[in-house]
Amino acid sequence: METKFIPYEAANSCPGSRIGVIAPHPDDEVFGPGGSLAIWSQNVISVAVVSDGMGWGQQENLEQIRQEESKAACRVLSLPEPEFWRHPDGHLLERQDALRSQIQQWIEQHQLDCVFIPSIWEMHRDHRACAEAGLLAALNAKCLESVWQYEIGRPLERVNRLVDISEVFEQKQTAMRCYPSQFEMQNYFEQITALNIYRTYTLPKSCKAAEGFYALNVEHIAEFLRFHQPQRLTQEMFATEQRPQTLLQTLKQWLCPAKI
Repeated sequence: METKFIPYEAANSCPGSRIGVIAPHPDDEVFGPGGSLAIWSQNVISVAVVSDGMGWGQQENLEQIRQEESKAACRVLSLPEPEFWRHPDGHLLERQDALRSQIQQWIEQHQLDCVFIPSIWEMHRDHRACAEAGLLAALNAKCLESVWQYEIGRPLERVNRLVDISEVFEQKQTAMRCYPSQFEMQNYFEQITALNIYRTYTLPKSCKAAEGFYALNVEHIAEFLRFHQPQRLTQEMFATEQRPQTLLQTLKQWLCPAKI
């Protein structure tokens, strides 16, 4: 029964001959699917970093620093040098239509048959924006065959692919260390390492690290979107953020229900 919820075998066959990667920020391309991309590096055609990575940072040259970190990390993993789309960090939800169109053009330009995007279960607004825009773009990209959703800031709600990255785990860790600017903010190295070790839970003991994905064939994307309605959840989260008092009232009602 357990195998209906998570794989008990690693799926190590390459998902495409022309693979592209969408990263909301400079580092997501490594922290998320970096090990799998290293294994299949000969088939990775393009790495697109969507935002400028400025976040809430005040450092004047932070954008350039993060670009150089991303380039260095991709060299470690034998990936193509990233292209930087330079959308404003933290504001990708406000540019969803333009982002969807840009992703579709990028897919067609590189004739990609498989694309890696963040998952719809991510909580970060930029991650969610890229997930939704990526899935919508995939609906109309004629050359595309599959989309693989990866995990970064939140474990996947469901996993249907596990990739054994034991042989490249040290290589991924070396690539992660290319982002010292981000380790000043959070213990990302330890967190991603722990996530990759945890993903070995249902795999043989010989597996030392793994990455989890939710893969979709293009013909199943429309049904997936209808069932999960990620845009509705994003809109509700965004609306709640604009009305914190509404959230407070909801929490009070939930924690202290009226006595009947």
